[in-house]
Parts: sequence; C-alpha cells; structure tokens
Amino acid sequence: MLLPNRKKGIVYKLAPVQETKKEDYIGFYVHMVSTNSVSYLERRQLIIEYNTKAFGENIISNGKLIYDIPRTCRSGGSSRHNAIPEYFEVTLRDITSNKVEIERRNTGGIDSCLQLLPQEKGVYSAILYFLPQINVQAAGIPTI
Repeated sequence: MLLPNRKKGIVYKLAPVQETKKEDYIGFYVHMVSTNSVSYLERRQLIIEYNTKAFGENIISNGKLIYDIPRTCRSGGSSRHNAIPEYFEVTLRDITSNKVEIERRNTGGIDSCLQLLPQEKGVYSAILYFLPQINVQAAGIPTI
C-alpha cells in the first residue's frame, strides 16, 4: 500500500519493577511498541514529566534518578534481544525542573534502524529508578 498511514507511531508502556536491590527507589521498565504493523526507529525522544513535590527538581542533575539502558547484545554463547541496539546513542537530561528527556539516536546509518512491532511488551527501552523526597515507609505513612 503506497498511501501514507497517519496513525503510525510509537507507544511507551510502563511496568513496575517488582524485585530490586534499590529498596528506597520506585522503579519502572519503559517498553516501546509500534501502533502500526511495523515502525522503524531512527531517532526518538521521550519526555517524562514528574511531580517535584514527590521527587524534587532536576532529578538527573541532582542524582535522584538512576537509569539503565538495556542493550541488545551477543556475547559468547549468550544474547539479549528486545532491547536498544548498541549502536544507538542514548542520552538523558533535565530539560526543565520537572521534565526529563530520553533521546535515542541511530549512529549506525539508515540501514540500521530499530524495527518495532505492535506487541504486548515490545522493546525494553529503559529502566528508571526514581528516588522519592521522603522514604514513605520510614516516615510511617501507610501505603496502599
């Protein structure tokens, strides 16, 4: 079909990190999936807006956000799939006092775009750990 599809795009899904050694942090897996049959990622930005009363301001600059960028790799007899390829440059930065930008840029050329499909989880894009301003359990605040 040669007609342009105006509904083509990317959806980000968050899933909570259930088990972690970072007990004082709130963690999320960020997954990327296509809204169409197939999408190719060359360059993409994700902007996350957060509550400064809960997490503080400029969480990257102030060390209140720990992040990991899962990478697709093959090493010896093991491999990891459904993650960001190693040739994608990923940067995180504060863009305002309550917004963080994650930018992914393909450095491998036009033939090395990341293929995304509409799936349940999709590609692991990032793992983000937010440090709350106060530790809710230590403050004795009941949790739901």
